[in-house]
Amino acid sequence: KIHLKPNRGQEGLYLLSSPRKDGETILRYYDELCSIIRFPLAMPLVQSLLIPGHSDYKFLIIYTDQGDAGDHHRGNDSNYLAAIFKRRMLDLYPGLKNEDFIDFPLKQKVTDIDFQYSNFASATQFILQVPNNEVDKIILLAQGGVDQVNQALTLQFIQAFGDKLSLYQQAEDSQPRLLDFTKLFRFDLFRQQIIALIKASDYHGALEVKKMLNDKIDVT
Repeated sequence: KIHLKPNRGQEGLYLLSSPRKDGETILRYYDELCSIIRFPLAMPLVQSLLIPGHSDYKFLIIYTDQGDAGDHHRGNDSNYLAAIFKRRMLDLYPGLKNEDFIDFPLKQKVTDIDFQYSNFASATQFILQVPNNEVDKIILLAQGGVDQVNQALTLQFIQAFGDKLSLYQQAEDSQPRLLDFTKLFRFDLFRQQIIALIKASDYHGALEVKKMLNDKIDVT
């Protein structure tokens, strides 16, 4: 038995009352239910960016799985939804393989932004399973779920991958939108570095940073 609740007035669409418990049931009966499963926030972005015939994709799926030790948020754990999303992707895109998906479970302190910020800081060194210099482009859709996780992940990815990162926002019933936040945030970081160098009378260093800023970020 699956318990559902209305999706904020979206007629004909429903949310799981308990993503962990109901997600487990859906995964168990996936073959019977797959035709009615929808991912209205994730799928539009995937469909707009995935190039048919190309196989050099890696999908990083970050989800919560607090287990029996979880707090009152445990019922909202997205571990089974992550597994369902992966199966759906493999169904829709036959060129994809299991090894194209990287699981990254969050097992503790999921609402502690200090902990998650440090967690992602260490994880960015290996999270994509390839060296940073071999990464061509990263598309990040961090929304829904736990705000503290999304914020920590976004800030650490900006620091780790710089201008390789594109941040998207997806609302239901609309097209995915590329945000300027990544560019604006990095511009402020460079600007603060330039100011600090000028205060230290390191004008050559300030000019070098300014040149790097102009080369990396379109500030017009």
